[in-house]
Amino acid sequence: MSSRDSASWNALLFGSHTDKTCYQGLSIFHNMLAEGFKPDICTFTSILRSCSNLLNLKFGQQVHAHIIKNALNENNSVGTSLIDLYAKNGFLVDAELLFSQLIERDLFSWTALISGYAQSDHSEKAIECFNQMQRQGVKPNEFTLATCLSSCSKMAMLENGQLLHSMGIKTGNSGDVFVSSATVDMYANCGCIEEAEAAFQGMVSTDTVSWNTMLFGYLQHGQGLKVLETFRMMIDMYLALSQQFYLHVVIWAWLEKGKSTSMP
Repeated sequence: MSSRDSASWNALLFGSHTDKTCYQGLSIFHNMLAEGFKPDICTFTSILRSCSNLLNLKFGQQVHAHIIKNALNENNSVGTSLIDLYAKNGFLVDAELLFSQLIERDLFSWTALISGYAQSDHSEKAIECFNQMQRQGVKPNEFTLATCLSSCSKMAMLENGQLLHSMGIKTGNSGDVFVSSATVDMYANCGCIEEAEAAFQGMVSTDTVSWNTMLFGYLQHGQGLKVLETFRMMIDMYLALSQQFYLHVVIWAWLEKGKSTSMP
């Protein structure tokens, strides 16, 4: 390209969000500044996304300084991207401060903070933040629900998990494979294997993650025969298994067989 404008630079940045191209975003942003172009909202949200995906807080902080210099730190889209950056890197105090400074808090800003809490194993804070979001009248999407269900699973918070499950059904998000898998995992970790099984059987579509979630649920509850039965069903549906998990199942089945043959 013989001549570039801000739009073409932003287009290049926008295309550098995948795992293979995130690193290119950093050099694109650097070259853009070197050629004298002034970043705008689209520029900052794109480069911050690359920094978040790379967990590159140092570069992200440099971008943050440019944002303040350009007086865009109060923009909601930019602010949400900053929250996501700091939260993913475990700097939750900074994420909370940025969140408190937002003029308007939408689903994406709430979800960025909730996700940050969940990823940093602050499950109770994630649920508390979710409840605050609800009180503000902001409706969750499938990603928010799946994240909070995972937090309930880690803390074995059955009552909260049941409320989220019910909410997913009411909002039409229960059919999402991530929400469904998180629901199965939540019930299994809360000791409700029958509810986990019912949730699994009610899934509209399944993938390797959801099958593995159900298998590990049976493993947790010592139901070796159910493990084998579900494993056979999974094979019949031609779902690929990782070698590590395949070995785990085989070892468990062998142990269960040993127990049954040694019984009087």
